[in-house]
Amino acid sequence: LPICHLVSVQPGKNRMMPPVPRIELGSLKTGADLGHGGQGRVIAVGGPLVGGQPTALKIYSQTLAHTLNVAALEAIVRLPEQLTPHDGHWLRENAAWPAMVVLDQDAVCGFLMRSVPPPYYFSYQTQTQGSQRKLAAIAFLLNSDDYIRQAGLSITQQDRIGLLANVAQSLSRLHSHGIVVGDFSPKNILFRLRPSPSCFLIDCDAVRLRGATVLNKVETVAWESPPGKPLATVPTEALKFGLLAILLFVPDQSSRSEEHTSELK
Repeated sequence: LPICHLVSVQPGKNRMMPPVPRIELGSLKTGADLGHGGQGRVIAVGGPLVGGQPTALKIYSQTLAHTLNVAALEAIVRLPEQLTPHDGHWLRENAAWPAMVVLDQDAVCGFLMRSVPPPYYFSYQTQTQGSQRKLAAIAFLLNSDDYIRQAGLSITQQDRIGLLANVAQSLSRLHSHGIVVGDFSPKNILFRLRPSPSCFLIDCDAVRLRGATVLNKVETVAWESPPGKPLATVPTEALKFGLLAILLFVPDQSSRSEEHTSELK
């Protein structure tokens, strides 16, 4: 596949920045749709293009493609190579981190990332359609114990504590590198419970990296920052983490009430 690299020099410094890998959309062998939303579509891509891992493409809607902060997207793609090898490896292993800019006739239209690893899926049990393969979003765990069990999941209080600790460690590590998740919500954090509880982050182009964002910030409904508070900052993310901690141990999504959230504000 024709992959080209763009090398840039940081203003005022005599050192080369890591290259930004790019690839043309037309050269990709695309497969099934993996999901879609207000920003665009996520599509499976044939061939292990990202670090030897199965790969997915996020392609932005035509409307949004014209408003992208391309420099911010390039900075996100470049980041792992600017970290220590250990930290860069951790980021690639624990997040669907943008790894390659995708061009459509020389215009940036999306990016490639590693696909979600199989352990972060589960077999969702339905009463009428049998078992369905679904992303293991933490949102499933914010329901009643009966719902969780009927969905085909089994989680203990110790699992909840371990998972919450792993999310906290991941946030702390990201924040230390100037990364704020941005759209922090239980839909964008995946989980696995075995062999030990851990999380995997998706929708990573929504991060704020050292103050810059790819698009105007949008937050998941019911997981917005408190009124008057800035979006995508470490303090507002800490508030959302506190809410997640509450709801993970209160087995009912409707339990998010003013009496729970007022203390966080």
